[in-house]
Formats: sequence, C-alpha cells, structure tokens
Amino acid sequence: LCLTMEELKEISSAARASEAMVQVGFNRRFSGAAEAAKVFIGKKHPPLTMFYRINAGHIPKEHWTQTDEGGGRILGEVCHFIDLFQYFSDALPTRVHAFSMNTQDQSIVTQDNVVIVLTFDDGSVGSIGYFSEGSKALPKERCEITGGGRTAVIDNFNKVELYGRTRKTKKFRGKGHSEEMKEFITSLRNGIPAISLESQLATTLTTFAILESLDSGQAVDIDMGALLN
Repeated sequence: LCLTMEELKEISSAARASEAMVQVGFNRRFSGAAEAAKVFIGKKHPPLTMFYRINAGHIPKEHWTQTDEGGGRILGEVCHFIDLFQYFSDALPTRVHAFSMNTQDQSIVTQDNVVIVLTFDDGSVGSIGYFSEGSKALPKERCEITGGGRTAVIDNFNKVELYGRTRKTKKFRGKGHSEEMKEFITSLRNGIPAISLESQLATTLTTFAILESLDSGQAVDIDMGALLN
C-alpha cells in the first residue's frame, strides 16, 4: 500500500474521508486454491494455526526493490502472506515477533531470510518463513491452515490437499490475478470492497511492525489506533 507510516496515515485519512475505493493487489486470497482451502476450513471455525513457507529466491542488494525506492521485500512481498492469513482467519493481526538470519556474508540481505510469528484478534496464530537462499528446484510457496480437525495444504497454488476424515486433492492454476481484477470490477459496481480498508491498513501496518521487531529484537503490538493520531 505504501512504504512509510506517514504515507499510511495520509492514505487512511483520505480513504476514510472519501467515497472512493482503495484496493491493493493482494491477489492470493482470490485464487482458486485459497478459496477451496477456505471453504474446506469453513466459515465457523475455532482459532486457526497457519504456516507459510516462501522460497523467494536471491535478489542482490543493488536491485531497486532492495533500495529505498522499492522498500525491501518485507514491505513489497511479505504483505501478500499477511493478507492471506487474514483471509483464512477472518481476523486482524495483533502482535508480531520476527527473527532474521545472522551471517557475515555481505552478499545476503538478512531481512530476506526471516521467521515471523503473528497473533490475531480471534486467537489464531501464524508463522511465515521467508527465505531467499533456498534451492531453485524447490517450489516457491507452501501454506498450511489447520483448525477444527481439518487441515488444508496449498502447494504453490497448483494443488490443494484437504485433510479431514479423508484426504482429497484438487488442482488449480494461478495465484488469483485475473480473479482479483474481476472482483475489483464487481466491487466498483456494488460498492462493497473486495478487501476491507481496515484489513489493507492492518497488513501494511504489520509489515512496518515486522521491521521494527527485527530492529529491536522484541515483539511489537499492531496498533491500528496509531493511524488515527
């Protein structure tokens, strides 16, 4: 959504004062794989435990995405996975604690190799493992959602394994880009946001909190009230 807290406050204020609609390209929640997993877990579920592993691949420090222009990969990429956790849990993040790799190798961006632990206001918890130094042969993304005696496993958005009393497998294609565009057009017509403003603000605020946690070494609360000050 943006790269600084000042920008986020400006967007929040402008959006709340306007009848216009804001939507960021958090596409994965619109994918067929994510929808199948959410339907399987169900609308009425106990708090979830969620795990997301991303084999992101190496990007040099000099690449524009790693500079102030791009904001780094936590602001630019990890936001997608925070949004997907909100989609599955129907809850907002409340607290984050992040840990990064410690290495003397100056070619590696330590913030590109992190483990992030999140709590949510419904009692759900989630862990994101984002790694840049993995094998190129390993598929990029794997997400597991567990709750109420059921587990859904999304394998790189090509396949979903559904574990309940039995095991079912469904195949899909794509990470939801075209589906998101269709939903956005529909939202413009009916006036109902495809992703709530509160959720989008919370996602970006959480990425800021991740950076703060990495810098301080401490857990950080997600304070939505900070956007109103």
